[in-house]
Amino acid sequence: MGRIKKIQILVSNDLSYDQRMHRIAQSMHDAGYEAELIGRLLPASVSPEEKAYKQSRLRCFFRKGPLFYAELNLRLIIYLLKKPSDLLWSVDADTLPAAYIINKLRGRPYVYDAHEYFIALPELQGRKSVQSVWKRIEDMAVPGALACVTVSNGVAALYEKRYKRKFLVLRNMPGARKPEQSGSSAERLIIYQGALNEGRGLESLIMAMKNVDARLLLAGEGDLSDALRRQVAELQLGDKISFAGYVLPEALSALTARATLGVNLLEKKGLSYYHSLANKFFSYVHAGIPQLCIDFPEYRMLNDSYEVALLIDDLAPSNIAAGLNELLGDKALYQRLRENCLKAREHWTWEEESLKLREMLNKLSRDEAES
Repeated sequence: MGRIKKIQILVSNDLSYDQRMHRIAQSMHDAGYEAELIGRLLPASVSPEEKAYKQSRLRCFFRKGPLFYAELNLRLIIYLLKKPSDLLWSVDADTLPAAYIINKLRGRPYVYDAHEYFIALPELQGRKSVQSVWKRIEDMAVPGALACVTVSNGVAALYEKRYKRKFLVLRNMPGARKPEQSGSSAERLIIYQGALNEGRGLESLIMAMKNVDARLLLAGEGDLSDALRRQVAELQLGDKISFAGYVLPEALSALTARATLGVNLLEKKGLSYYHSLANKFFSYVHAGIPQLCIDFPEYRMLNDSYEVALLIDDLAPSNIAAGLNELLGDKALYQRLRENCLKAREHWTWEEESLKLREMLNKLSRDEAES
């Protein structure tokens, strides 16, 4: 096979809100590769913003469950057979079957990009049969990947122990940019950005707001969207808590820059969450706002470098409320964390992090050209 020129990136979600994959695709384009980002077309999908790289969307009849994953991979296989490339970039285990089969049928190499320690996701806990299916898929496909990538040192260590091979850590950092405002609104606004899913401490966060003199904005949607809205109504907190729904990346950055605090909480539900490194952690830093953050290893290590967050390990509503009130009420603490955010965002940038991606791709391309 010759040098790598065209790369197809396979994801199972709507492309509009996946900032990590847009950053990766743009970096591939900037490095001289022809990148194509392939995702799903959903009923609520908005028209994609024009980019330097190609974006394609596949419509699936099924939305979730085994039939969805089977249909998604079948549609990916059909598409990939019609539209050849030099390298497949498979994001998470739910696109691995398509990459593995195309490799067997056409000899096309693939990279595995694991955004989670997949078999330890909270939604798989207690579902041993489902968990075993995803484990078999990874066990079948990961050894044959040309290279492997993941999002944190902890997840990399778990995969490296399991498969005895190197996983490149590519952290999901925003591009260097100084927002016009940073926590400058007169309103005391707390923002949560991300999926409204199980294990994010959202039910406790909502309860905590009964004892916090501020507003909370939840920016995102997920499996708990309806339940959380009902909870807010039942607690009569509609005047303090609002839901922004899905927010496109540029608008989300502007919203976050106007906030006073960010929230990044996770429950101890499996190794995937425990070793996670959410993009919201860096988004809050780049917006120049301190955050209340779970005391998990990746966040503790980063906070030891630049103290940008107040870390807590108990997600009881009373403890969350105490943490938020401490950040809102202790002006010296708030100012120290805010100044550290402004320092850290000079170093925690996608421009620096993506150099590792470029180096890896160039090495793979050279190796493929010589093989």
